[in-house]
Amino acid sequence: MNNVYFDTPQLDSYGENLSGVSRCKKLRLRWYGQDQQNIAGTLELKCKQSAQGWKLSQPLSPGLDLTRHSWQHIREQLRPSLKPELLHYFDRYSWPVLMNAYQRDYYLSFDGNIRVTLDFGITSYDQRLSLLPNLHREVLPAGKMGKCLRLNQLVCSKLLGLILIVY
Repeated sequence: MNNVYFDTPQLDSYGENLSGVSRCKKLRLRWYGQDQQNIAGTLELKCKQSAQGWKLSQPLSPGLDLTRHSWQHIREQLRPSLKPELLHYFDRYSWPVLMNAYQRDYYLSFDGNIRVTLDFGITSYDQRLSLLPNLHREVLPAGKMGKCLRLNQLVCSKLLGLILIVY
């Protein structure tokens, strides 16, 4: 799973999240797989008001290349294809701030009432000062999280009695 999170230059979305504002929004580009040259992802606006959350999503046509183009070019490539309700937010939150990639395990209780996801192999790349996508300078090396993942997997499977769901 891969994401690019967008915000304002003043990090308004990030600030809303930290301050606990009951209504906040987060804009991200998400895609699956290792490809960074021919991305066919989804632009998602995650919204939250109090305890309720929802998403506005738009699938994107293949062809987005993070290895050869500037962020300005990428924004110009995305903009014409966006639906009006997403375009409004894309124009406001168009500054790339973070790119991350990870793998995810899904756990489900036997009765199906509890779902837990565990993310691992996490890599993060700061985009705030990059004219081109930063694909190489990690914020926090992934190896630092290995012990935590193993403990979480043990807690989910043994102590909570959750089963791993394979997709």
